[in-house]
Amino acid sequence: MKAEQIHLAKGYSVSTDTDITGLNNNVAVIGGSGTGKTLSYNYPRIMETDNTSLICTGSKRADIEALMEFCRRKNFDVYDVDFTNPKMSLHSYDLMRNVNTAEDIAQLSKAIIEGAHGKTENQKDKYWNLSAIDLFNAIMGLTVVEKEGKATIADVLDNFDALKPGRSDLGMTTALDEAFETLAGFQNDIAMFAFSCWNAFKINAPNTAACIYSTLNTTLSNLFTPELRTFVKWGNCFDITKIAHKKSVVFITVPAFAEQYHTYVNIMYSQILNQLFEYSHCFPDESLPLQVHLIGDDFASGTPISNLEKYVSIIRSANISISVLLQSESQLKMIYGEENATTILNNMDTQIYLGGMDLQTAKNMSVKMNLPVEDVLYMPIGKEYVIRRGVRPIVTERYETLKSEHYKKLMDIKRKMKIGKRMENTYR
Repeated sequence: MKAEQIHLAKGYSVSTDTDITGLNNNVAVIGGSGTGKTLSYNYPRIMETDNTSLICTGSKRADIEALMEFCRRKNFDVYDVDFTNPKMSLHSYDLMRNVNTAEDIAQLSKAIIEGAHGKTENQKDKYWNLSAIDLFNAIMGLTVVEKEGKATIADVLDNFDALKPGRSDLGMTTALDEAFETLAGFQNDIAMFAFSCWNAFKINAPNTAACIYSTLNTTLSNLFTPELRTFVKWGNCFDITKIAHKKSVVFITVPAFAEQYHTYVNIMYSQILNQLFEYSHCFPDESLPLQVHLIGDDFASGTPISNLEKYVSIIRSANISISVLLQSESQLKMIYGEENATTILNNMDTQIYLGGMDLQTAKNMSVKMNLPVEDVLYMPIGKEYVIRRGVRPIVTERYETLKSEHYKKLMDIKRKMKIGKRMENTYR
């Protein structure tokens, strides 16, 4: 495993060799809007990485296209998953790609429903959500059996569209009743699970069953747009395990205000973490041969990544790490809940603070830095606090990305790509 140095601040870099540092490589970058999280941490981390595979999100397509070319010139394999224009995306990701068991189905159904609606303590809403999960379990299980383990999420959605619920003297009827009855003759776990979930749906009174169907239909219609279905059905779905062997960068472009894509990406992140962690067990030391680092820009602006509080506690041994870019600690707590947010932050051995107006975050930082709250709350623009476990925190300045040679090369690439597009439009 080749380690490298990453810049955390002006004149301050650290090794990614966990054996040397004794720390994990998880990083929390906290700062209000406009404090420079992306420019002073995210882009340098991408540009200066030489021996680690990266998975990173962003919303500025022009910058990402330039970064992709920058990484290609460094001999990285580059994967481009573009949710801003799914039909033109070079690569896609199918949520069903690694669904192999009844438990996988149950986890994916829960992630989709809760990702769209959020967790709720309201008993009425909770009932409809759980019932919708059961129905989706049934549809997903049926599709896996029919497609002999090669189902895509688009196939699952096609089956749901074919459901066509109706009513008879016997209660709720659907166009898939006969297909589900055939599952009774199968003896594999997925078929039995799907059949059980289907029976749980069918025993409801017609009005109740219609409400359950309506709940799931609304969720799937809002989340899976026609563009997203095409993206999955015809896209070039990549094998995530390849990045554990060949240095690679997976760029995921997400529209800033398209919540359905944030939900899809966060489910994708959860699956990637799980798959890479499970894949690490294939090696004698249960560690991936190449470091893999995930960078979540605008991390808490969407829906939560399922089980992230568990993953951050265990992924170090698998040679996996994550950086989260947040506007405040309060933002993280709003998405993950206070207990899970605390667990996530406690497992970030490196924390960078760039300033902001959130009072609670300032109070927490004042304790960690041993500084008065007002010093933290009114810290000068451009200053930075770096906190590393086992080391006294430092007050310093942001990394000067604009002066780095890497950034100058990136801007040169971006300028030439812009000129190229202008010439292309002229030729047209």
